[in-house]
Amino acid sequence: GNWKDWAIAKLTSSSYSHVECIFEDGTSWSSSPRDGGVRSIVFSDNPQSPSERKFYDHRWHVKELELSQIEYNNLRRYFESVDERGYDWYAIFLFFFKLHSDRHIMCTELISEGLTFCTRYKKQLHNIGRIVSPQQLLEAVERI
Repeated sequence: GNWKDWAIAKLTSSSYSHVECIFEDGTSWSSSPRDGGVRSIVFSDNPQSPSERKFYDHRWHVKELELSQIEYNNLRRYFESVDERGYDWYAIFLFFFKLHSDRHIMCTELISEGLTFCTRYKKQLHNIGRIVSPQQLLEAVERI
């Protein structure tokens, strides 16, 4: 990672600086300061364009989730509905005060809100993305 990844991990007291939702076709959704906010990319072994990236599995902790086709479709539709919203730096720097922007979104908020469209995660993850670190989100998902 770079200094932004280090700062995010330190400011949120997390072992991780980022969260992605990667679909079986390699399409990944997240909100990234590196990309200016919400975006989709494709992970590929041989990236050919700026919208493709190489997946470095040795640097990532991967948690596989089982979703129904309806949940899968709902999750993708949610991500598409917030595409290109800006990154919420305000929430990162004021993380301990639980303050955030309504117009911008950080990765934990995007992923946790998206997962609320999936029945088994709905109640436990609703509105926690604004107040949890990437590590805390992983721990919450693993408890469900």
